[in-house]
Amino acid sequence: MWYNALLGLNCPLWSDCPFLTAGDAGACLGKGRCESYCLSAGIASVEIFSVRETQAEPLLTVSRKYSTGMKPTIVHNWPRRLSDAAQIQRGTLAPLIDLYGTPPDEGLILGIECVFHESFGKVYCSAVLMRYPGFTEIERSLGEDDIPFPYALELSSFREGKVICKTLEKIKATPDLIMIHGDGVNSPSGIGVAVHIGIIFNIASIGCFRRFRTGERPRVARKKGSVRKIVRDKREIAAVFRSKFQVKPIYISPGYKVGLDDSVRIVQSMLRGFRMPEPIRVPHLLVMRHKSAVEKADKPAEVVRDGG
Repeated sequence: MWYNALLGLNCPLWSDCPFLTAGDAGACLGKGRCESYCLSAGIASVEIFSVRETQAEPLLTVSRKYSTGMKPTIVHNWPRRLSDAAQIQRGTLAPLIDLYGTPPDEGLILGIECVFHESFGKVYCSAVLMRYPGFTEIERSLGEDDIPFPYALELSSFREGKVICKTLEKIKATPDLIMIHGDGVNSPSGIGVAVHIGIIFNIASIGCFRRFRTGERPRVARKKGSVRKIVRDKREIAAVFRSKFQVKPIYISPGYKVGLDDSVRIVQSMLRGFRMPEPIRVPHLLVMRHKSAVEKADKPAEVVRDGG
């Protein structure tokens, strides 16, 4: 039998730990991720190890300390001028693009979506951390910020990147994979928001989006599961995928440390009967509710006049 320890004390949550398998040969499958479960109980600093009761020496030791949340490993400023953003994109981000890697088949996935309110000058963001393949929600976070500059497709990641970073500061556990509603390498600059966020957090990332905004909209067969790769300059940059029969397709593009084939496979595995995969659908519902609540609160009170 295995147990976890928090700061040297027997973990009060071990009997409910989702990472422990049942049976005489029970094994810890946490792979160092037990902390996300414990942190949800309000324990801010976690030290975890697992041992068999019949042996004095630990068979597995994982020790990790946490501070305030996810932090970028690459830090740059968030400019308000397009020219400055383009310079960061070319000089800092472009040399780090990497599409090689295979995310694990199970672990933690962070879904992110941002929505804009141009007339308010605001951008809202939601992030939901889930365990996959079961999609048990672990953490969620909301954020908002000012829109830094007018829309420019090739620099769109700078319009939402700052608010994403602010939102992720509240996420305590580190995901294995990030899925963002937005462009990946299909962006005209080759650096969509999925690429940008993946690079600065050094976490594998995938872009999944509803509308193809670069060039002619590609067609795909109407059968559910149909897929067609999109090629630009002899390079595969995205895929159009039919997630539901006779429903508009979705678009998938790799962001960081994952290729196109794996991106399509992963998105397909995370569909649960809806057009969008769960790591996009759930944050979308959350941020739209938040946006609606903010707009309602900021709406001027209606003036009621007397009939006379």
